[in-house]
Amino acid sequence: MTTPTITSTSGNYARGVNKTVAIAPETTYGQAPAAGTVPGTLLRRNSAVFNLTTQLIASQEINPSQQTRDARQGPRAVQGVISGNLSPASYTLFWEALLRSNFVAGVVFTALTDTTATLNEDGTITVASVASNFETGGLCLGDMIDITGLTGAPETADGGENLRVIALPTSNSFTAAGVNSLETLAAWITGQTVTITVINKKLIMPATGQIVPSFTFEEWFGDVGESHVSTGCRLTQASFNIPASGFATFSSSFTGQNQVVSNTQVYTAAAPLSETTSLTAVGGGLFYKGKRIAYVNSLSLQVAAQTQADPVIGSNIAPDVVLGRLTAQGSFSCMMTEDSMLSDYLNEVELDLSMLLTDTGTVSANFFSIYLPRIKLSSGTENDTDRTITRSFNFMALENLYVPQANDTTVVIQDSQA
Repeated sequence: MTTPTITSTSGNYARGVNKTVAIAPETTYGQAPAAGTVPGTLLRRNSAVFNLTTQLIASQEINPSQQTRDARQGPRAVQGVISGNLSPASYTLFWEALLRSNFVAGVVFTALTDTTATLNEDGTITVASVASNFETGGLCLGDMIDITGLTGAPETADGGENLRVIALPTSNSFTAAGVNSLETLAAWITGQTVTITVINKKLIMPATGQIVPSFTFEEWFGDVGESHVSTGCRLTQASFNIPASGFATFSSSFTGQNQVVSNTQVYTAAAPLSETTSLTAVGGGLFYKGKRIAYVNSLSLQVAAQTQADPVIGSNIAPDVVLGRLTAQGSFSCMMTEDSMLSDYLNEVELDLSMLLTDTGTVSANFFSIYLPRIKLSSGTENDTDRTITRSFNFMALENLYVPQANDTTVVIQDSQA
């Protein structure tokens, strides 16, 4: 008996596994950079869709047939949404567009010979120096730092570990905390030569000199040989979702000027997808008023810009997508316990909040950090079950004007691999 041969055929249809999405920063708004000068970069994604939308213009004429006799396409625009897992260095262009500035290298205090460290009752350390002014040198609340050059027991406890700056008691001292339960810090006395580094790069929205970048995106549907090139795309909002268990995710929205469909791929030599590990909150945590709290169930944050794209006579595309004021607001839920959160809400206490996401649970893990130097809780609600009672709080982040030890901004992003 002959065994039949099983063959597989596929129709001429597009599949997501064979679709690629490339991003290319524009030099001139609305003009796709030439592939020979800007190769583009492939983007990781959970989902990416860019749709060209048009406004339908229907006639308002009144006629005896009592029916609409004419309709035309009016102004067009591109609406794009990209969602994915947060991972270091994978979406640097997105975050720079969101906060309208560029990542900059963290400050470094090199070869300090006069430092001492005191171990505090809560397990944090306070590092002091006679000659170094940490505040004027650029060290800020919420910064992720590492300390190198230590010897002996302090090196074993403090060296090479990610620490978070939670206070600057004086301009010549700072208090740092470990970022997870694996870290046990230690004191040291004079005689050490240490270097204190704000890890890799930070990003803030500055008070002046903001940039407003735009991008070209190409969706290449390899199965059907079709290219959708969306130009003049500006990032209008990003939402971050951080569960207690699972990958941290984001969703970003873009508004663009126009889209061209063809059968030729533009960015054939695009840089490959990043390979950094997706992040979770398991090895990181939430810091409320500088203190790590271990009973938060979930947190979300949305950073959005007011957006306007006015149509003009003589063209079916808007000349620009204009971004206005930035807002940042979110929510978190936590187990109900004896803490000050409800009092902070009712008394409009201004406080800081930070989220740390890591790729492993180790003390020197790669990370992505979001720090909000000034927030207000805007609501507080409780549930009622036969098991754990939880509280949920909404909050709004505000521009920091009153805490000199923190960056003068609404949002600070620090990426260990940007």
